[in-house]
Amino acid sequence: MNGCRSDAPICVTARACWQYHDLGQTPTIRDLITEMVITSDNTATDLTVTKVGGVDSPNAWLRSSGYTHLSMVARGHVYRRKILRFVNPAR
Repeated sequence: MNGCRSDAPICVTARACWQYHDLGQTPTIRDLITEMVITSDNTATDLTVTKVGGVDSPNAWLRSSGYTHLSMVARGHVYRRKILRFVNPAR
């Protein structure tokens, strides 16, 4: 998946709200995956999906691994925006 190393640092900026950590840190892919699993951190998931090439890359891996009934439709922030528009159409 895009040749990512698990120890590659990723900068978390003010645009991202990393659930249990301060801004400006540089977690590794391994750190982000840990946060995805342990704390269900949506920003960690979005950053990881972006790093591996978007939803197409995980979907290709799922299909090639035999998980044909699973797919990732969009990154988390896309889904959350749709919910917020449903709750507050003016946004």
